[in-house]
Amino acid sequence: MTVDRKSRAQHLSLVRAIRGVLCLGSTEDARCESTLRLLGMYLLAKMAMTTNVRETDHSTRRKAQRGISDAQIDLVRMHGRSVFQPGGRSLYFMGKMECGRLKAVGINADGCANLAIVFGPDGFLITTFRSPDFRRARLHGTRLQR
Repeated sequence: MTVDRKSRAQHLSLVRAIRGVLCLGSTEDARCESTLRLLGMYLLAKMAMTTNVRETDHSTRRKAQRGISDAQIDLVRMHGRSVFQPGGRSLYFMGKMECGRLKAVGINADGCANLAIVFGPDGFLITTFRSPDFRRARLHGTRLQR
């Protein structure tokens, strides 16, 4: 994930402003700092990621068939586990564990459990699907080489 200097400066000034509001007179410095760190990571990822995902026709059909929204794709891309696949593809997966963490912070992650998305090397969304676990999702679309 690459972020230009201007975005990073905006991120840091926003985190400082939030720290001033949230931690004013706080006796729980460790909890305040961990909340700010998580908020900072979320804001940095949000700035670096575009909400307009380029899609293939196949992914548009699969999203419609499976009832997956653009907001869910953004959540999985920002907060899910990621792994690179053969051919330059990248797979993002959000399991129940990640959904639980988001709910604990106050982010609504309904419908994102067990959701996987695959991006091509050119940045286009190739497909979306649901998988019971991360190990099975990693193998989706890969063929064994002999």
